[in-house]
Amino acid sequence: MKTEVNYFKESDMLSLWTGKPAKEAEEIAAGVIVDFDAEGNVVGFTLEHAAEILRPMLEAHQKTPATAAPSRSPK
Repeated sequence: MKTEVNYFKESDMLSLWTGKPAKEAEEIAAGVIVDFDAEGNVVGFTLEHAAEILRPMLEAHQKTPATAAPSRSPK
């Protein structure tokens, strides 16, 4: 199943949705809303103030040089 991702600049909201209908929603943390189907399965997320929250993390990630994955040594 493909997840639909939408960003709404005017309201600064990021939405992830599986395409399944939501029956109810619950705010699990300030500005984080989870949508549930009739069976209680998660079908979507909404993040309010997305740019405000994510911008510092994205900027920090862009400044960090890419590193190779650590090699795994046999046990």
